Amino acid sequence: MLGKTHRLGGIMIGSVTPVIIQKTLNTPINNITTFTITTIIGGAIGSLLPDLDHPNSIISKKIKPLSKIIREFAHHRGITHTLLG
Repeated sequence: MLGKTHRLGGIMIGSVTPVIIQKTLNTPINNITTFTITTIIGGAIGSLLPDLDHPNSIISKKIKPLSKIIREFAHHRGITHTLLG
């Protein structure tokens, strides 16, 4: 997937997370707007992290030192592309 599709997936997951938390865990959220914005931003950023092991990815260009370290230990679509990663 490209950075755009990773980011769109993260935004989608981030936008439904508050609903899932409220309905599934039966937990009220005091400031739903702030929480939703936070989960959307977190989803957009977090969704790019699996490509940290690729030198030409959006996130690798922003965090070059960390990307370089990860590339020494992992190959593309390796550990960073798992649920654990």
